[in-house]
Amino acid sequence: MPGILQIAYKLLVNDRTKFAALLVGITSAVFLMIEMTSLFAGILSRASSTVMNIGASKLRDGTYQAANIIGLDDSSLFGRPQLLSGSIEDIFRENAFIAIQDSEFCKLKGAKIGSDFELNDHRGVVVGTARVASSGLVGTPTLYTTYYRALQYIPNPRFTISYVLVEPKTPADIPNIVRAVSKAGYLALTKQDFINQISRFYKYQTGSYRCGRYGP
Repeated sequence: MPGILQIAYKLLVNDRTKFAALLVGITSAVFLMIEMTSLFAGILSRASSTVMNIGASKLRDGTYQAANIIGLDDSSLFGRPQLLSGSIEDIFRENAFIAIQDSEFCKLKGAKIGSDFELNDHRGVVVGTARVASSGLVGTPTLYTTYYRALQYIPNPRFTISYVLVEPKTPADIPNIVRAVSKAGYLALTKQDFINQISRFYKYQTGSYRCGRYGP
């Protein structure tokens, strides 16, 4: 047995190129395992932040499920999703919500038109289903309603509007809009600029970011 181990050792270290490649491969594999384990642990530790910080809706069977609530402008409904069932006018009915059929829709336990739920001690009713261009990242289902109702149902923070959508009449109007908004002390972004800023935020200011180590 010692002779076999000696032969194996010589085969391993005598070829320096193969030995170096082996060390690099093992090091890379260990690094990737540690990195992915750390990333997974970070996701698990922060996955419940929405529930802990804001609260969540309560489904018909008594279980709790966090949800993203998006309020549309009450007069124009600008930014509304593409309906799959129901009528967009029904969003003005009492307690009305539109459920988004994306990869997280199953967490609403088969919600359909007429399904009701509890949201922060308020009753909600699904009046339609819809789809959007892209599912959310945080792993929670999405519900649309009017902006006024969203303010009623969700605990009000100091600032209730994260951003305002503006539709320019022509692309040539964009520079004037940017200047006017900047003059008022706010930031105006085109759709692509907004997408790029969100991407930078997730790259450099979320769970994988450590001050002084990654990012600009």
